[in-house]
Amino acid sequence: MSTALARLVAAVVLTALGALATRRWGQAPLASAVSRFLIAFSIPVLTWYTVAVSMPRYSQLAGVAAVGIAYMVAGFVLAYAASRRAAARLGWSCGRAAAVVLASVVQNSIFIPVPLALLMGRDVDHVMAYSLSYNLAVAVAVPFVAGSCGGSVGVGRIIARYPPFYGLLAGIAAAPLLAGHAVPPVVELARRIAAESTLLSFYLVGAGVAAAWPPRLGSGEAAVLAWRHLLSPLIHVLLAVPLGLEGWGLESVLLESVMPPATMNIVFARYYGLDERLVASSMAISTPIGLLEALALVSIA
Repeated sequence: MSTALARLVAAVVLTALGALATRRWGQAPLASAVSRFLIAFSIPVLTWYTVAVSMPRYSQLAGVAAVGIAYMVAGFVLAYAASRRAAARLGWSCGRAAAVVLASVVQNSIFIPVPLALLMGRDVDHVMAYSLSYNLAVAVAVPFVAGSCGGSVGVGRIIARYPPFYGLLAGIAAAPLLAGHAVPPVVELARRIAAESTLLSFYLVGAGVAAAWPPRLGSGEAAVLAWRHLLSPLIHVLLAVPLGLEGWGLESVLLESVMPPATMNIVFARYYGLDERLVASSMAISTPIGLLEALALVSIA
């Protein structure tokens, strides 16, 4: 069995287990433990590796990475401001507004785009270069947005309690030390374990979708879908064209722009006590739309 097929099977099995557990017992056993593990180990290690190793390696793909990072910055600023206004008008709770921002801006940048790129016979380097923005975003922007519902807790304390932030700092410190040197085998092993373990997030996806089934389409979910499938591709085009991206460079950016909300948003929602049902419903509705839209955009780009 190929690695890609094994990962696909694992994702399907984990999703099914999470869904079946939730249907049977009303909640998925181990869900909280999985969330803590991913937040405390997988994401910090991948964030460190991205900053210390991957960014220098993908320097030739700076344009794609720049679009991803610029999108994350612009997306969080615009979506956060819009969510506050919508919350005041529509009566959203803070947890619901924060969930809308995360599900809108933070898309699935690896698990779906990588196999799609392989199926289209394209290299995955562009996808990985873009995904650097995801690791940077979850280390800095996520605690600001999700932690904004923490009442009197200051931003500094929110970030201090967010393990990926330390992965970011460690990566910045390690980058000069690793420059020009081969990556130690133990580092590659840790990165592989961290990467493969993120598949556990599909257990939470299955649990979240089952708890939210049938998916609802309220104002929050509609806002997420409008962002993911209308505003996001528009923003990406406006960022990519001035940088001169073309060919697979432009197509990979468009592919990323319409992906459904990242599976890790379920982890963030559970970790911070946000509206997990909104995230799960948005993910369930957005996934088939995103797949069809991605194939259409890439074919005409």
